[in-house]
This record gives sequence, structure tokens and C-alpha cells, in this order.
Amino acid sequence: MYNSDQMSILISNQSVKFLIIGINFVLRLLIIKLITYIGVDTESEQTRLITNGVFVVQFFNTALLLLVVNANLVEQGFPLSMLSSSRGLSDFSHLWFSDIGVTLTGAMLFNVYWPIVEFFTFGAMRQGFRLMDRGFTCNKKQTKKTTIQQYVELYSGPIFFIHYKYSAILNIVFVTMMYGMGMPVLFPIASASLFVLYFVEKCMLYYVYREPPMYDEKLNSNALGILTWAPLLFLSFGYWMLSSKQLLGNSLPHIYTYLNDQNIMSGHKWTEVFAQAAYGTSKPSMPLLYLFWGLLVLTIFKSLLIKVWNFFPFLAVGDFEIDENLDNYFMTLDTNDRNWSLEEERYYRKNLGLRILSEYEKHKLQEVKEGENVMKGGAHCYDILASEQYAKDFQYFSPALGEERKEYIKDADEDEDNDMMQSDLVKIVLNLAYLPPSLARTFTFDKSFYKQAKSHSHNDKEKQATGYTGPSINNH
Repeated sequence: MYNSDQMSILISNQSVKFLIIGINFVLRLLIIKLITYIGVDTESEQTRLITNGVFVVQFFNTALLLLVVNANLVEQGFPLSMLSSSRGLSDFSHLWFSDIGVTLTGAMLFNVYWPIVEFFTFGAMRQGFRLMDRGFTCNKKQTKKTTIQQYVELYSGPIFFIHYKYSAILNIVFVTMMYGMGMPVLFPIASASLFVLYFVEKCMLYYVYREPPMYDEKLNSNALGILTWAPLLFLSFGYWMLSSKQLLGNSLPHIYTYLNDQNIMSGHKWTEVFAQAAYGTSKPSMPLLYLFWGLLVLTIFKSLLIKVWNFFPFLAVGDFEIDENLDNYFMTLDTNDRNWSLEEERYYRKNLGLRILSEYEKHKLQEVKEGENVMKGGAHCYDILASEQYAKDFQYFSPALGEERKEYIKDADEDEDNDMMQSDLVKIVLNLAYLPPSLARTFTFDKSFYKQAKSHSHNDKEKQATGYTGPSINNH
């Protein structure tokens, strides 16, 4: 009977650990889908909302839900008494740590190997789908896909999403800070979790993910802003654990007073933090209480304190001048970016009369040599199709691909002269203002206009009219 009960308890505890991780995974997917469906104005804002939303629901599911459903807070008075469970525990005690604490530690320990599980699981799924597509053969050129883009999507790596990576880091840090004083083992577990996550993501970035987008500093600033609240959790819950009479108290009269048949009164109330006795005691909890109030004031009034600080000239910190040690714009372009702009301009001038670069810019791209410090990653100019993500969304294939471009673009008709129309019309629509006026006025999104544009001959007057008269797409 005893062994049977022990096995039931073990299975129950293990099930709860896996259930927490499973629910966190489902919640992550739901929040991402929900915020993506609602939509916001910018990509950065959407990513920030997903980061915060996923973090909040995962933190609630991991740290707060276990605490609330197993708590008996009748002794704490209204409104906390409304969250009480009749069979819950009245305070952090050896019973809490041996039951809830073990479950929480197991769930946090699962975070150490969860990135590895994801890596191999989704990696196996990608390979399985590719194997099914080619009919379980080793010939990668054999495929059931009907378009080039479908084939590229299948054989490309996953998109790098940074939002739920931030959420995972925030959840690990906050749960650890919340319970770390009573369960110090959470600190090495958190360190191992962050190291494994870093190592797996580093490998994925080098060998698996598609080229990630260029994120700005807003996401990092958002995460750092949230992390400033983590020490407050550590100090508040640390104070509560170190001031618990059931954990560190030497007097035992309180054990004879019961809340119900199972639970004793803790003699430990949150209102004690406003009593003078809490600040004059020699207990180890006292310094944490002083630090908590001090840090709370600094966190809440941080902006105001910075303004007061900067009000005094001798204390103010001046603006830092950011020097990226970059050369002139044209010298910072690498060979690929330079060739992309030149080939785009050459092709569309010749075939469609579309002139985007000024003669000055074209000359600079041709004559200025690449400098020592070049721009790394991202779009090198304001042409929206220079962004890999937008080019993919528009199904656009650049003339810079050369002869390979024909291999990516296939249509169903017999006219081989209009194969490039699919991508060329995308370019025209996004740069309609740069078309010759006579063509722009008659623009229609069909084959007839495409043929008209290709056959259109420009006289000297039209060439002058299509010269550079507006702001450049390139960043000087």
C-alpha cells in the first residue's frame, strides 16, 4: 500500500511538471497567433507585445498558479482570503518545499533540456517533410512542389523569432528570483538553462535559421526594463521566507492554533511590514525589507530621479556621441549590395524605362571602391525590395540573380517573352513615380501594359523628364 501511494505521488508530481511545460508551449503559440491576428502598426511593436504577452502568461502558469491554488490565505484577510484553498498551506513550510517546491524545481529543470528537445524534434520534422516531398529518395531535385517558392520554403530553415526567446529568458529569471531565497538550487538551474539556450540558439543562427531580420534596440530596452522588477521579487519573497515562523522561528506556541483540520495558523501576516518591530529586529529578514523599500522607490521614481540628477550641471551626464567608424555611404557597401543596385538599375532602365538612381549615384556606385568598414546585414538602401523579407513576401526575384532568375520564375503560358513579368510588375508598382509620365498615366496591372513598357521608345525629352528629380532611395 505504501509503495503504491509513493508511486502515485511520483507519477502525479512528474505529470504536473510536464503539464506546466506543455501548457507554456501552447500558451506561447496562442499568444503569438492572437497578437499577429490583431495586428499593430510596426513589426517592432508587434514583437514587443508578443514578448510581454508570452512572458506574462508563462510566468503566471509557472510561478503564480502553483502558489495560489495551494495557498490558504484566510489568515491574511480580505482580499487575499478570496484566493484561499481550504486544503492549502498557510505559509512557506517544509511541507510546501517538499511538495510544491519539488514540482517547481522539476519544471525549471525541464527548461535546461527543452531547447535541445525542440532542436531535435523540429529538425526531425523538417527532414521528414523534405523526405516525403521527394518520395523517400535521396534525389533532392525530385519534388512534388509546383512552384519554386514552395520548394524554397520547404528547404529553407525556420524563421528566427526573437520574441519568445526573450520571454523564455524573462520567465526563467523571474521564477528564479521569486523562489531563489528559499530554493537556492534554482540559481544553478537557471544558469544552466540560459547557457543551453544560448548555445542552441547560436548553433541555430549559424547553421539552421534563415538570415534574421535587423532588430532595433527597442526589444532589448523593453526586456531590460522588465528585468528591473526582478530584484523586487527576490527581496519581497526572500523577506517573507526568512521571516516565516514555520521555517526559522524558535517559538512554537502558534502550532497549536489551527485554521482547519489540516492547516495550522502561521502567525505570519503581510501587515507586519508596516509595523515597527519588523525594522528593529535582528532577524536575517530585516536587511531585505530595507532594501526592498529603497529599490521600490528607485524603480518607481526612476525617471523623476534622473531628471533631478540632470538638473545639476556638474552631475549631469552628457550625450554620448556614437561613432560607428563608418566611411562614406558608398564606401560602406559590399560587393553584393553594390552589384544588386547597379544590376537592378541597368535592367529596368534598358527594359522598362524605369530610372531610380540619379546619374551621380550610379557613377558613385561604379567608381567608389569598397572601404575597410562595410555595413553588415539588413537592407543597404531604402528600396523595399532590397529587404530579403519583403522580397520574399512579394515573391520578387531580382535581375541581380543573372541567368538563375529564369529558373526561379515559371508561368503557365507559351509566351517566353513575358516570364519576368511577375517580378517586373512588382518593381514597377512599388516605384510607379519613377516611370516615364506617358507610361505612368496608362499603367494597368496586366500583360498588355508590360508589353507596352518593354516596347516603349524614349525620345530625348522623355529621357530628361525621367531624370532624377526627387529624393534618392539611397541613404547618404
